[in-house]
Amino acid sequence: KPFDLDQLVRLLRRLGGRQSLRTVPSTRTDQTLALQVVNAARAAQVDIEAALDRMGGKQEVYQRMLVSFVNDLAALPEQLRGLVARNETLSASRLLHTLKGLSATLGAMALAAEAAQSEKSLAGGDASIPLSVVVPHMCQTVATALPLLSSLQTALHNARATDIEPLQIIELNPDALITALQALERQLRGADMAALETMAGLTRQFGPTLGQQLHSLEETVGALDFERALQLCQEVIACHAG
Repeated sequence: KPFDLDQLVRLLRRLGGRQSLRTVPSTRTDQTLALQVVNAARAAQVDIEAALDRMGGKQEVYQRMLVSFVNDLAALPEQLRGLVARNETLSASRLLHTLKGLSATLGAMALAAEAAQSEKSLAGGDASIPLSVVVPHMCQTVATALPLLSSLQTALHNARATDIEPLQIIELNPDALITALQALERQLRGADMAALETMAGLTRQFGPTLGQQLHSLEETVGALDFERALQLCQEVIACHAG
């Protein structure tokens, strides 16, 4: 899968521009982060408290962002090696610049620093370090960071699974379903990151009844493909609106 974080970066910029999100109370404060999360973040050299603050304290949003980031990061070395083969220094520099910004946003400061240094090495004019030298070092950095970030991802997932109380499965309420889907539709139209939490609620409440139909929508929202998710959401609404 190609390493393409442009869409995620755009969504993060939208999130950063929504000042009201900073005033939204967190469902779980930084002080009550699970110990397994704190330890995993420390091992990965991730400043998770600062990252959560940028996202209004919303661990669900951060967790989804991290999942997409880790998945795409795994594809980065192959893409960088391809750029070396084609001697595309400018493209590599742009890719590293994107990686630097997104890593910092997610609190992965060590990774951000390495990406920044590699980008700087490629932009040194006559003193530039060759792409063939910079890329292997960056690939090794990614190889070191990936398992640690994956461990943080797992810790967040386990902590949230512990916190979520099991809901009683009840008979499908079409009106409640449509209302929730319409709320999700509005959020997807505006690329509102609150769609992640709305989707999580939909899955917990209606997932056992709707099965694959809702699962496909959940996967698309989780991948931050809001354009495709909007189409699927509208299809589900049409299916149950009668």
